[in-house]
Amino acid sequence: MVLLLVVALAISANRSQRKSSATLVANSYASQVMEEFVYSLPAAGDSFWEQSSFGSPYRQDQSQLGPVLYSSHLFLEPMGTAAPGLLRCTVNVSWSAGAQQGNQALSISRLLYAP
Repeated sequence: MVLLLVVALAISANRSQRKSSATLVANSYASQVMEEFVYSLPAAGDSFWEQSSFGSPYRQDQSQLGPVLYSSHLFLEPMGTAAPGLLRCTVNVSWSAGAQQGNQALSISRLLYAP
């Protein structure tokens, strides 16, 4: 009985560690997608900053990191006419953590203003 309990605890700890590791990788991937986008933004005065809507998602990508396939979706949302040139940029990352844990997701956002 004690042996079965120890095995069950070890399996549970291993799953938890894998989920934590996958979440850490997903957060890093989301940050990388955000940074690459931010550094590729056009200069102030470009017509990009005057748009009132963007495609949904604006960008999407996939990346195989270790045994896990991560999908990213970048969304842009103009913050209205009261603040022209102000955008909310959101990166959603999703991945499958396996049959036992299902699909996982996280999201990061940043406000952007024309440089």
